[in-house]
Amino acid sequence: MHFAYDYFDILFSVDAYHYFGDTEEMLSSLIPFVKKGGCIAIAVPGLKIEFGENIPDEMKPFWNDEMKRTIHSLDWWRNLWSRTDGIELAVCREMDCCKQAWEEWLTSSNPYAAEDRGMMEAEAGKYFCFVQMTGIKGC
Repeated sequence: MHFAYDYFDILFSVDAYHYFGDTEEMLSSLIPFVKKGGCIAIAVPGLKIEFGENIPDEMKPFWNDEMKRTIHSLDWWRNLWSRTDGIELAVCREMDCCKQAWEEWLTSSNPYAAEDRGMMEAEAGKYFCFVQMTGIKGC
């Protein structure tokens, strides 16, 4: 689908942006489609602290290449977005809904949720969070 530049008041993504938005180029490619003063907003699963190569022992059985590429800390996301011209970070925080969101996901019938149950039991509330970010398009 093709859209004109300066078309949207807001672009938002819930629980998906981390799969495709982990580069400066992705955010930069979205900015032209948002009106001046409009928003790009995301909510994604994240980490309380970036693991890097120091993956906690209890997480090693679950930490695969996709997790390493897509699940990052609030500071990691803030750093990525702060390097992008044309957007000003207005909100960057951990969301308060982490426990509830994971509980709802893990009790769903989705087969991927079943795969995550062991990981979340091992994690025991120590590492995961949800990251909320909103950027405002400038000039």
